[in-house]
Amino acid sequence: MKRIIRTVAIALICGLLAAPQIEAQGRRNNNGGNRPSSSASAPGRGQGNQGNRPSAGNRPAGGQNNGRPTENSRPSGNNRPDRPSSGNHNQGGNHAPGRPSNGGHHNPGGQPAPGGHHAPGRPAPARPNRPPHHEYHRPTPPPTFRPHHGCPVVNGILGITFGTALNISINQLMNSGYIIDSYGNNVVYLRNVREQGYYWNDAALYYGSGGLMGSEFYYTTNYYDIARYNSLYNSFVRQYGSPINYQAVNNGYVATWFGYNNQYISLQFAPIYASNGQLRYVTTLSYGK
Repeated sequence: MKRIIRTVAIALICGLLAAPQIEAQGRRNNNGGNRPSSSASAPGRGQGNQGNRPSAGNRPAGGQNNGRPTENSRPSGNNRPDRPSSGNHNQGGNHAPGRPSNGGHHNPGGQPAPGGHHAPGRPAPARPNRPPHHEYHRPTPPPTFRPHHGCPVVNGILGITFGTALNISINQLMNSGYIIDSYGNNVVYLRNVREQGYYWNDAALYYGSGGLMGSEFYYTTNYYDIARYNSLYNSFVRQYGSPINYQAVNNGYVATWFGYNNQYISLQFAPIYASNGQLRYVTTLSYGK
C-alpha cells in the first residue's frame, strides 16, 4: 500500500515539473513559425532590391546588364563590322579606301598608266582635219651618202632626246606645257605646237622598242597653199645645202636632208584626204633617227 502511494506521489511531482517546460517550448514554436527564415530574401538595410534582381546564374557574364551585350556576344577585334579584318590590310600601309595601292598606278578609265614603250593610251578627241593615222616609216639615205660637215644634227624633238621612253616623254611634255591630244599604240598626238617659227595644227611623236624615234608636224588648209613649204625649204637649203633626196610625189613635193647616225629632216607638201574624208593640203615637217 505504501509503495503504491509513493509511486503516485512521484508521478504527480514529475507532472508538475514538466508542465512549465512544455508551455515554454510551445510559446517558442508558435513565435518562431511567424518569423521569416534567415535564408529567405527580404527587403532590408544594405540588401537593396534583392527580390527583383536576377540570380547570379541568370546575369549577363562579366556583370553587364541594362541591355549591354555580354563579352561573348561582342564582335571580336578582327570581326567588327565597321573595319576590315587584319587579313585585308595592305601590309605596306599605303592602301586607303577608294584609292589604289602603290602596287599599280591607274589613270581614268581604268587603263594602266603609260610605261615602257607601249601604253594602252587614251582615245583621241575628234580632229577632222588631221591626216589619218599611219605606221611610222623613216626615210632611208642612198647607199652612197656620207655625212659631211654642216649636215643636220638632230638629237631630239621638242626637248625630248631620241631613245626616251614613252611614259617619260609624256611627263616631260606635260611639264613643258604641251597639249597632249592622245597617246597609245606607240604614238603621242599633240595640238598647236610651235616649231621652226610656225604653229602646227597637229603633231605626232613615234616610239619603238628603243624609245622615241621620229616625229611629224602637220599644217593643213582647205586650199592650195605652198607658202610654208617654200619658206622652210629655202631655210633648210641655207643651213644644210641641197636635200639629198628631192622628188615630186602625189601631186606634191618631198625633200629630205640626212645627218649623222641616220638622223634626218624631211619636208613634204601634198594633198591628203583627212580623217573626215575631206581633201586637205598638208605641209608635213618630220624629224627622226
